[in-house]
Amino acid sequence: MTKRRTRRPWGGGSITQTGANRWKVRFDGPPAADGKRRQTSERFDGTKLEAERYLAGRLHDRDRGTLVDRSTQTLDQYLAAWLNGRGDDISPRTLQGYKTLQRAYISPTLGDLQLQRLQPMHVEEMLQGLRRRGIGAQTALHAYRMLSTALSAAYRLGIVTRNVMTFVDRPKVHRKEPVMWTSTEFDCFLQSATESAFRDLFVLAAHTGMRRSELCGLRYQNIEIDWEDKKVKEGTLFVRETLQRVVGKGLIVGEPKSERSKRRIKLGASAVAVLKRNRVKQLKQQLASGGIYAELDYVFTDALGQPYDSDRASKEFNRIVRRTQELPSLPLHSLRHLHASLLIAGGTHLRVIAERLGHSSTALTADRYGHLFPDSQDEAAAAIDAALGTG
Repeated sequence: MTKRRTRRPWGGGSITQTGANRWKVRFDGPPAADGKRRQTSERFDGTKLEAERYLAGRLHDRDRGTLVDRSTQTLDQYLAAWLNGRGDDISPRTLQGYKTLQRAYISPTLGDLQLQRLQPMHVEEMLQGLRRRGIGAQTALHAYRMLSTALSAAYRLGIVTRNVMTFVDRPKVHRKEPVMWTSTEFDCFLQSATESAFRDLFVLAAHTGMRRSELCGLRYQNIEIDWEDKKVKEGTLFVRETLQRVVGKGLIVGEPKSERSKRRIKLGASAVAVLKRNRVKQLKQQLASGGIYAELDYVFTDALGQPYDSDRASKEFNRIVRRTQELPSLPLHSLRHLHASLLIAGGTHLRVIAERLGHSSTALTADRYGHLFPDSQDEAAAAIDAALGTG
């Protein structure tokens, strides 16, 4: 069989057919220590188009400085390179979470294995080890999902000939019905939070169902309220940004969790009153600051205008809950569940609830809060009888 060589304008790269769906991929790797040209040759099995895509991917890694020798690349090395290339398509907080999963749960068992030799049984052993260590099923599921995504990319680029995760059973997570406060318990919490600098943030969380990063990232430019007219009882806010602390980077502005999380939330009279009260407090702090107040447009700030840290808000929430002994111990995120439960109790349509919470679909809302909806089977049976009669 005559070998066919194909050159592409990818900076020193070519593919040569060596058999049926078999290719030799050659390209210029990083220069040697003495600056001389160093060429790399790798075998690839697949179609011509797949070989070309693989070559493009290897050159991309080379140009980013994340190219590792395919033959000896360990899982840890691959994951590090994969994560370094994901900074543009996932949030910094998510990237931080992925790195934590790799360091704490994946690397100790699988990190030193060569990527080419990774087998489904290795992943199964890792998951079993997590269970033996008492690691929760939800955390094991997060590790499983991360590996699935990473190895799917490796397969797509032709770095591996199969994604071993397709042969590994997904960890089962038994969803628990979220525990939530009643409105009376929330009132009890607010009484204990009277002196807290975060009190208005907690109140708006219950009134809107916003995530803590969304609350900390809320700016006045994304709120439509007539601040001067005391008669105006309604308003609207738009969730467009988040603010989260990332290790080593400080507070980072980001986008909401998904496209559906970018949403409009209608505000009632009580929520409007809270925001106006908070604004008055900030103006007083600004006057008392002696000209060093940071005018950053954030709604929830400290006495010098610096935006609140969502982790700090959670710690303050937990401190108040611990101090109020008659309250069930719940995290700040539980105010989101409280918001949903009150909407359901008030007869709000499922679609509206999903929109306010920023859920990707009503199915997600129904799955999470379906147990709170009234059982309407009796009404359904009566409606069918009335419509169809006895036949």
